[in-house]
Amino acid sequence: MNNRTISGERTRDLFPVLAYDPQTSLYLFDAPCIGFGFCCQPLCGVDDAVADRLLVLANMDWPAGAMVQIGLWTSPDCEDQIAQMLAMRTQTDDALLREATHRTAHFLSGGTHTPLNDTEVRLRDIMVLVTVRIPTQGQIPRTEAQREATELRATAMQVLATAGLRPETLSADRYVRILQTMLNWRPDAGWRDRIKPECDPSQLIRDQLFDYDSCLVVDAKGVQIGEAARAQTFSVKRFPDRGTFGLAARYLGDPFSGDRGIRHNLLITLNLHFPNPEAMRVGISTGSQWAASQSAGHLAHYLPRLAQCKHDFDAMIDQIDQGNRPCQAYLGVVLFTPPEEAQAAGSNLRTYWRELGFQIMPDVHFVLPLMLNLLPFGADPELITPSFRYRTLTASHAVLLMPVFGDWKGARSPVMNLVGRSGQLMQFDLFESATNYNAVIAAASGSGKSFLANEIIATNLAVGGRCWIIDVGRSYQNLCNSLAGQFVSFTRDSDIVLNPFELISEWNEEADIIAALVTAMAAPTEPLGDYRTAGLKRILKGLWDTHGHAMDIDAIAEAMKQTGDSRLVDVGEQLFPFTSAGEYGRFFKGHNTIAFEKPLVVLELEELKGRAHLQQVILLALIFQIQQTMYLGDRAQRKIALIDEAWDLLTKGDVAKFIEEGYRRFRKYGGAAITATQSLADLYVNPTGRAIANNSAYTLLLSQPSHAVDQLQHERRLPMSEAGVFMLKTVHTVPGRYSEVLVVSDQGAGVGRLIVDPFRQLLYSTRPAEVAAIKQLQAQGLSVEQAIGQLLERRAPDGRA
Repeated sequence: MNNRTISGERTRDLFPVLAYDPQTSLYLFDAPCIGFGFCCQPLCGVDDAVADRLLVLANMDWPAGAMVQIGLWTSPDCEDQIAQMLAMRTQTDDALLREATHRTAHFLSGGTHTPLNDTEVRLRDIMVLVTVRIPTQGQIPRTEAQREATELRATAMQVLATAGLRPETLSADRYVRILQTMLNWRPDAGWRDRIKPECDPSQLIRDQLFDYDSCLVVDAKGVQIGEAARAQTFSVKRFPDRGTFGLAARYLGDPFSGDRGIRHNLLITLNLHFPNPEAMRVGISTGSQWAASQSAGHLAHYLPRLAQCKHDFDAMIDQIDQGNRPCQAYLGVVLFTPPEEAQAAGSNLRTYWRELGFQIMPDVHFVLPLMLNLLPFGADPELITPSFRYRTLTASHAVLLMPVFGDWKGARSPVMNLVGRSGQLMQFDLFESATNYNAVIAAASGSGKSFLANEIIATNLAVGGRCWIIDVGRSYQNLCNSLAGQFVSFTRDSDIVLNPFELISEWNEEADIIAALVTAMAAPTEPLGDYRTAGLKRILKGLWDTHGHAMDIDAIAEAMKQTGDSRLVDVGEQLFPFTSAGEYGRFFKGHNTIAFEKPLVVLELEELKGRAHLQQVILLALIFQIQQTMYLGDRAQRKIALIDEAWDLLTKGDVAKFIEEGYRRFRKYGGAAITATQSLADLYVNPTGRAIANNSAYTLLLSQPSHAVDQLQHERRLPMSEAGVFMLKTVHTVPGRYSEVLVVSDQGAGVGRLIVDPFRQLLYSTRPAEVAAIKQLQAQGLSVEQAIGQLLERRAPDGRA
């Protein structure tokens, strides 16, 4: 068969959409009908309550002849997100961060058409498109038809919102852009220019979908779209014998591993045609009677399928009796690939869906009409009978097939980028929470915690923020040096003084945290108790009223001993190590000497490792000083304090009250506290862990040992459903490629992969050979970004510098 080429003006006749009314949000078509549409966020979890709400959508009072399409589109269009990321993360004057941001943008853009870091995952923006066409009596809809369509649109939008799909009106601009991404695949396609508005109101909508150099070449097995892409259509020949709501969550890939799935761009569409319900009921009843009589006769001996046919009719009649509306349904797939990858991608699609229980077959000789019928607003009732693709179902059965699932998209602002298991560009922003901005990271050794922490810090600095890191082990010294930050260590020769009393701004606001800090000095291993705590607070208030900022530990200890109450005298004696006569006094006596001068400050406690009590108190004093700096600083600036490798210091003694009060104050001053630990159990076993978890809007969980998760679940200490626990146990890291992170927040939850470009891999690297190579080039006069760039240029095939 000869190929057929469709180009230029001939393409306009393939698409029915003519115009759009922004006042009513209704579309006009080249046939006597009217329509509307929504662009929705995919669901990232399965819930029976959601199934019930989607059932309401299918059972709506659709007029006879209405066509409802629900499509899952994995778009290559991530241009807006990347452009927004660039705009946000180039606010810094730091040349290194600006270079890293531009390289990230290039890396992500390239990931929309080639796999990222050999992961086989392409970057996509997954969306659910719901479009509706309602027949009218004339080409120009009457007022009554418009009113009916407007009412149906309002109801459908409310149902979709209740189901958690977050519908937005599918405007003409959005429709044109989405169709352009499906029909124009060249690297210089017009939609990549991000021209606003996308739809020219002076032209028919269908005349704006193709670029001038695009054409369709139709052959027996597919449609060639220009030179860059090939479209193949697939139809379901046989459905699974049994289905449950949530089966569609596996359409794109295995959500629990990410190892299997469809990596190319595709459109999965469920077309639902709603004929006259009474006429359909009569037809189904007639078919049921025929199937019953045939299954009871001799013919059933030769055709066992007749018994199954009777069972299917009985199930359908039962659902109709329960109030579920009958409809005609067609589930199809359009797969878009580079021409040379079409055959392998098609085989992968068929194999993977066969594992789900579907027998899906490639369409032959009928590809273009089926492809057009699967595009938004493309469903044509005239094709139902000749296509032989539609099945009679009830609304309850159709809900099970609805392609409404995908990766969680995360936040609105792309301060940091992750990648979902199905390729969704996932955005993360600590400062979008409605409650607080605090976070806790739990990551087993070797799971990528340092890379995640480095990315959070670097991206926050790139958007103009400030960061403080309190660390034990010098894990962030290289990053600090590369970004020209301030590095402070408590060496034996340092003259550092941390006087918290000089930093007090409002006593009534800060009395609790000062009391908690002094308590940590006096009671390193056990709580003071209510009575002694009350006595300490009384003494502190009196000294503040008398001495103000001049009060010190010496005065507190002496005042406690002067009370004559043995219980308070003991507290005064216990403060001795921190007085001017004690071994730790030099760190707290005198004027405060630490000033935070750079956007990035690393406070290293490694040298205090042999003195755990002093190390703990200095940690708490640093937290307080960071908070005071946040209080006095620009409230609009994003500020992060990261505490890493210091979990042991937070679990000893009675510091839970300090942490609880401290985390509350971070929220009050518009700052974020991030605490990192290796063990998930730390968050739920001790009071400090619970205080941190309870005051953190975000929990970031990297790979955890399965036995540790099982133990916590057995003890009922994990605040997760069984599905969440199962998902957590699948979180993993592939060294050199990606680290998976289960993000749990008040906005939603999902697994994202931290995949960084080669430039950032070297910037964050702690491998001695790579660190030494960068330092060697710096010694030759190169900047950090120049050194990393040179190393990347001469990288060996194995990726090593």
